[in-house]
Amino acid sequence: MGSLANGESATVAIVVTPNSAGALSNTATLTGNPSDPNPGNNSATSATTVAPPPPALAPPGPRPVATCQGRGGCGVRLTCQDPSTSCTSQVNLTVRASAVRLGRDPGASAKAQKRVTFAAAVVNVPPGRTDTFKLLLTKKGKKIVRKKNVKRLKGRLEVRDVSGAIVSNIPITIRLMTSRPRR
Repeated sequence: MGSLANGESATVAIVVTPNSAGALSNTATLTGNPSDPNPGNNSATSATTVAPPPPALAPPGPRPVATCQGRGGCGVRLTCQDPSTSCTSQVNLTVRASAVRLGRDPGASAKAQKRVTFAAAVVNVPPGRTDTFKLLLTKKGKKIVRKKNVKRLKGRLEVRDVSGAIVSNIPITIRLMTSRPRR
């Protein structure tokens, strides 16, 4: 940095590479010889929040669609955005709980959960690849496909990391297809 004359100031840029998301603070302190008669202005602290990295596993486009059939599960296209490591995640399709309430259920709780898991699977996508994966319908998902007279539902595509934390939760269109009986 060099030497500073009395009353002079200098700016120092410190670059850090964080290794995790969350709060980050850095304090810089300056000392000199001879000692400063006013040491109260010889340090500065800067704080920031480090954003988590974008999800490594994501749908390939801005408007993802899951195509679901009664017995076949739901097909979802996913891309591993990490070019060097495969992406392994728990993937869930969730829908509003009201989509499950197909009839009057006298035993249903007034404080039912707001979202239910419609279909789920653990997927492993090779580095940099996009593939279609089959998510298995839950009991409630099967009930919706069997009983609903709609062709589309609005849902959420939820991606969880290996620790179970949600890393992505984005809107998705769920297209319901009725299975045709075999002859």
